[in-house]
Amino acid sequence: MVTGKHERSAQRILQRVQATIGRTIEVQAIERYHKDPGQFSIRFTTPLDEAAPADAVFQALTDAQRLGSGWTVIGPATYQDNRWTFEMIAAANANGRFRVPGVVWTHIEIQPADEAPPEP
Repeated sequence: MVTGKHERSAQRILQRVQATIGRTIEVQAIERYHKDPGQFSIRFTTPLDEAAPADAVFQALTDAQRLGSGWTVIGPATYQDNRWTFEMIAAANANGRFRVPGVVWTHIEIQPADEAPPEP
């Protein structure tokens, strides 16, 4: 979630996020947030260099720390069919700070690229 009056503002913030984490970003969607017209929801994916779950999680933690601080960790979660996920959430508040101005909330989910997301 980022603040902005126009989609162009959200795109500029996304470019700064990409530069900060140092990874290629594939944008899935940029949409005005329905609960707050002064914010945009941006969904994107980034590739990880590591295939082993522990290495992928460490790489994601390192990348997330480049973006900001105050992360809450959820997981890792494993499922009966050997699928797994790992999530982190941070918000710009008393506990969280982002290095990219305009970022107000972030959710990161890691899962193998060849697997569908688990059912909620």
